[in-house]
Amino acid sequence: MARSVRAAKIGYARVSTLEQKLDAQLDALKRAGGKKIFSDRLGGMSVTRPGWEQLLAYVRPGDTLIVTELSRMSRSLVHLLEVVKECEARAIELIALREKIDTTTAAGRAFLAIMGAIAQMERELKAERTAAGRAAAKAHGRTSPHRSRHPRTSSDLVSQL
Repeated sequence: MARSVRAAKIGYARVSTLEQKLDAQLDALKRAGGKKIFSDRLGGMSVTRPGWEQLLAYVRPGDTLIVTELSRMSRSLVHLLEVVKECEARAIELIALREKIDTTTAAGRAFLAIMGAIAQMERELKAERTAAGRAAAKAHGRTSPHRSRHPRTSSDLVSQL
C-alpha cells in the first residue's frame, strides 16, 4: 500500500478509572514509535471516548494505529472487528503490541480474519440457542423461555415462609 506523505504511527492508550495511570502504556507506545498519542480515562464499555474520537479525526490513510493491547481500543470482539473494518476502509494499519498483531503483514491480516470468522460463528450459535429456547418454551405453552407458565405471586411467596 502506498503511504501518505504524513504517514505516522499514532498511539492510543486507555485506562478504566481515574486512579489508574497511563504511564506504562504511554512509554510502550513511544518505544514503538508513536509520534502522537491520544488517551482516555474511562471504562472500555463507555460509548463516548473523547480521545478515541480525536484519534479517528486525526489519522490519515497510510498512518499506523498502535495500541498496547486490543482491549484498550475495543469494548468487545464485535466492536474490535468493527474498528478493524473501519481502519481497513480508511487504509489505516493497526499494531497491537501485546498480541503482536500487525496488519502491515499477511499473518496479522489473516489472524484478524480468523477472529472475524469466530465472532460470526458465535453470533450464529447464539441465534440458534435463542431459537431453540423459544421453540422449547412454545412447546411447553410459554411465550418466553424465561417466564414460567404460572408466575409466582406475593401470596405464593408469603406462604413459602
